[in-house]
Amino acid sequence: MLYFAAGLLITVALIAIGFSLMNRARSISGNMDNRTLKEQQAMEEAHITKYDGSKITGSEAVNYIKSIFADVPAIVVKTDEGGTKTSFTVQDTMFPKFKNSAESCYIDPLDLYMVSVTRDANGIIAGVEIRDTNY
Repeated sequence: MLYFAAGLLITVALIAIGFSLMNRARSISGNMDNRTLKEQQAMEEAHITKYDGSKITGSEAVNYIKSIFADVPAIVVKTDEGGTKTSFTVQDTMFPKFKNSAESCYIDPLDLYMVSVTRDANGIIAGVEIRDTNY
């Protein structure tokens, strides 16, 4: 009878240890899932966030706008040409006008522009601002 009680106690202890290990593994797995999702989101957004907080030339800005246009809800450009400050939201019809200095949406290829990516409360990219450093 004593051997039976000792065997039962050891069995219960092993089962308790097993459940404890299973709960730890579950929490570790959950943390890894969260990290994986964050890494995946960062990789998917890399082409948008690559210039965030950086200064780029106007020609780089035009290429950048063309590359992210379909993936960003709003792209706002703020320019300062000869003291005239202009702000506009990019539309697909503007692409040919970026290089025409007579247009209001002209982006000087030699000026420097600061890029800022904005996010909403959920961490989703809400827009990109490309601002002339003279603005």
